[in-house]
Amino acid sequence: MFWLHAGETRYMNDHALRVLEYDKAREIVARFGATEPGQERVRSVQPAADRATIEARLREAAEFLQLLRDGEQPSFDGVRNIATSFEKLAVTGMVLQPLELHAIGATLGAARRLKAFFRRIEERPGTLRTAPLLCSRAARITVLKEAEDSISAAVDETGEVKDSASPELRRLRKLLGRTRDDILDRMGKILRTAESQNIVQEQVITVRDDRYVIPLKPNFRQALTGVVHGHSGSRATLFVEPLDVLEQNNRLAELRMDERDEVDRILRDLTSRLAAYRDALAETFDAVAALDEVQARARFTLECGATVPAVSPSGSFRLREAKHPLLVWKRKTSPGASDVVSNDVELSEDRRTLIISGPNAGGKTVILKTIGLLALM
Repeated sequence: MFWLHAGETRYMNDHALRVLEYDKAREIVARFGATEPGQERVRSVQPAADRATIEARLREAAEFLQLLRDGEQPSFDGVRNIATSFEKLAVTGMVLQPLELHAIGATLGAARRLKAFFRRIEERPGTLRTAPLLCSRAARITVLKEAEDSISAAVDETGEVKDSASPELRRLRKLLGRTRDDILDRMGKILRTAESQNIVQEQVITVRDDRYVIPLKPNFRQALTGVVHGHSGSRATLFVEPLDVLEQNNRLAELRMDERDEVDRILRDLTSRLAAYRDALAETFDAVAALDEVQARARFTLECGATVPAVSPSGSFRLREAKHPLLVWKRKTSPGASDVVSNDVELSEDRRTLIISGPNAGGKTVILKTIGLLALM
């Protein structure tokens, strides 16, 4: 399949693309992409117009096809769609959130492994060096191991900022844990006293307005000195913060604010560092997506038993056992679908007219659409 991306020269009108169901062919091929960015590239491509572009894209597909047949499979595991993050990195003062940072870190790791894979392919001796065009694409990947490691040390896959993100964050969280334990220990003692057995609604400690409170029966409000933080919807329960833990709750609130400030500082620092590599990140992301797009085309070719064609220098064409790609896919994926009839078609400089005749429903339109769609692909 030889395609051009949106924004480059087009030579087919929309009506022809629609009649030949070009969008359906793209959608099928997109399913073979390993990543969302690669699949998006497949869905956006348009037919190529110039010979050099067509031949280059055919060679890329042939190179990847040979890798697959040789049992060489680059991994795209970890690649995320981080396109929107590039927009944010271009805005001064914008801060990426933990999940966005994790996605960038995961993509950097996947890109680094891809580059290493194609470097190994490039360094193979003699005839085993089978993928110069793909290796050239992989060479556009910039390895940013320091940024990748910084992100990995700071955020996890759930979007949480790790204690290891900074010594200060680790210290604050230890203090938070000790203060919280002290509060819960004191409130637990209050609940275990004999007097509390009759005044509490439940033997539990709960949270109201980010403060630890005890649920009291409303008619026993005066039995426990403290601050009321509201009541239940039925007004059958008052939520009271015992005076004995007031200062500890205040301290806990201060530590939480300090923690939020430190987390914000960490995220800002990571965002700032990534912003300095924005152009390299964008090119790396584009190279990875482009490699996955080629992989999708090669895998589709392999799955459907297709071949990479040669480009005629004279404008003639010769199709051997040609089958309509959409019908081939339907036959592979729909149990009970009819076998696809193949056809040999040839046009040359000397014979530039093709007459197709036959009864209705005899396959004349299918042959024409087969020629047209294969030419687009």
